[in-house]
Amino acid sequence: MKIKNPSLEFLIKIIVSLLAIIITLGITSTALYVEYKDRLNAEMKQLKEVSSLVRYLSTSEATLLVNKVGKNWVFTNTQNPDGEFLTLRTADGFQWNVTLDRKKIFSEMLLNRRLVIVMGMIGLLLALEIAILLAYSLTRPLKAIAWTCQQVSSGKWTHIPGNPSKFKEIQILKETFNSMVDQLKKLHERERQVARAERLAALGQLVAGVSHEIRNPLAAMRVHLDLLSETVSEEGKPSLMVLDQEIDRLNSTVSQLLNFARPKALVKGPVSLRELFGWTFNMVKMQLSKKNIQWRHELPQKDIYVWGDRDKLQQMLLNLVLNAIKAMEETGGTLEIKAIEETDFALLSIKDHGPGIPEELIDRIFDPFFTTRPDGTGLGLPLVLQIVQMHEGSIEVDPGPGAEFKIQLPLYREGGRN
Repeated sequence: MKIKNPSLEFLIKIIVSLLAIIITLGITSTALYVEYKDRLNAEMKQLKEVSSLVRYLSTSEATLLVNKVGKNWVFTNTQNPDGEFLTLRTADGFQWNVTLDRKKIFSEMLLNRRLVIVMGMIGLLLALEIAILLAYSLTRPLKAIAWTCQQVSSGKWTHIPGNPSKFKEIQILKETFNSMVDQLKKLHERERQVARAERLAALGQLVAGVSHEIRNPLAAMRVHLDLLSETVSEEGKPSLMVLDQEIDRLNSTVSQLLNFARPKALVKGPVSLRELFGWTFNMVKMQLSKKNIQWRHELPQKDIYVWGDRDKLQQMLLNLVLNAIKAMEETGGTLEIKAIEETDFALLSIKDHGPGIPEELIDRIFDPFFTTRPDGTGLGLPLVLQIVQMHEGSIEVDPGPGAEFKIQLPLYREGGRN
């Protein structure tokens, strides 16, 4: 049977408790021993004084004196094993062999010093309590560090929880560990960006060739479809309309691929967030009404301007809003969109009341062509990320329930970009 190693908390409790017991018992027993020796010496001194006095007294007088002062004495006719006894002789020749009653002296001392014993027991209990608190204070941050290590190893970039430690060394350890987690998170993000850039480079080369091969047949199909529409009967026109819609959808997908793989250079200028929100609402208000979704936006009284490409930012916000609508199309709810101004950036938030994003998918939602919807292309969120990065901004995701996308974009100040 394998024996588990004892925990550090258990060892600290045992060691400190043993030390407390040893120290408490040592101090208490030493104090009692010293007092016991003092009492023996005092009784022996009194016995010697009485011994020198009774030689001048009669037996009756000596008996009265001994009975009065010799409560802790024992009268014997034999020598005590330790050899400590005195012989009392009266003036008329009567004698006693007297020794000290050590047990009685010790019992009386314990009775008189019971307060010391009680205080010793209280001190022992306090010491045990201190041992428990000390063990908890020392091991709690270590347990927090161990828990954080498990979280980091599972891919969750979290800091050590809890308030600052009272112990300087442990606080330094926590700060260093949290700094290491931040550095690892940045390194992991850079590695993901490099890998994503490599995939996008390969995708750009692929799309450049494939899009040409797709668009040419689509153009030919469009021409022949227009010709057929002039000669086909009324019964066949619905089928032609379906073909026309599918050709448009394919053209749209190819355009998305080209825009994503080879984005155009930004044409930057001041962009009003109030106008951006209004444009987006006008684009989706019919869908909101059909799917019983309420639109709620929050903006400060003074408009916020960001420095960016108006068309790209419209595309970015529209994609996020359409995703939010998709998340609530079955249940309805409220779509919340708001913006606040920070020191150097504007912070945009788009939040739905849908089921949220599964935790195991959160790291993949910005990957090209990754989608959980049968009718999705998997290019909406990657395009959002690309636009944000082109504007030197950042994006964060709270998976929910009720997914929330938070975007930072550079502010525009009068006279140029901030």
